[in-house]
Amino acid sequence: MIHPSYVELMKVVNQGVDVGDEPVINSRYSIVCATAKRARQKEEERLKAEAEAEERAAERAAEEEEDTEEEAGPVEGGLSVFASEDEDFTPHAGDDEGDDDEE
Repeated sequence: MIHPSYVELMKVVNQGVDVGDEPVINSRYSIVCATAKRARQKEEERLKAEAEAEERAAERAAEEEEDTEEEAGPVEGGLSVFASEDEDFTPHAGDDEGDDDEE
């Protein structure tokens, strides 16, 4: 036998109904319909929660990608610039730049 029986279920569901009012559930068919409706609601809630979780994951991934791009530093001509703006880029005294004409 199935427990709880449909008679017990009807008693529990119809407990709050005033005397003289029509019961909420009055047959096995009503129980089956109510159960199916609730199952559909639960499935919709699950799908909605799953979609929201995927959306949050996509937003976090986009934020992480932005953070990674910011950490890479400024890009000039397709290459990262590692020197600061204050550094002097003039050749040092011992460098042989421009001495090719003397040979």
